[in-house]
Amino acid sequence: MTSSSTLLNGKKVVIVGGSSGIGLGVANAALSNGASVVIASTTQPKVNAAVELLKKATEGKEDVTISGETLDIRDFEALTTFLTRQAPFDHFITTAGEFPRRMAGPIDAGVDIREKFKDSME
Repeated sequence: MTSSSTLLNGKKVVIVGGSSGIGLGVANAALSNGASVVIASTTQPKVNAAVELLKKATEGKEDVTISGETLDIRDFEALTTFLTRQAPFDHFITTAGEFPRRMAGPIDAGVDIREKFKDSME
């Protein structure tokens, strides 16, 4: 059985909305379980503060990194560029409040987010 502290070893987790609240908690848990994490949030000060806080979770861990970028998730083109730049990654999580209408569009049970970004995920 895999130890919970190594469950995500070698994995890359991208978290939009990762600078506070649930997103920050998910980022901390992913780092604690061996993942490298990229967070995105709306402002650089939020990103910087969260990255500094999360760096404490990576102390003494090899091959685990934390980084962050600013992103307005309501901007579909910016989101696409961000995800393309981060590729390849293993997990994509969003806890941000708003999702771009263009991405969500009308609800279609036959299409899911994985199809839209399948080339970015391993």
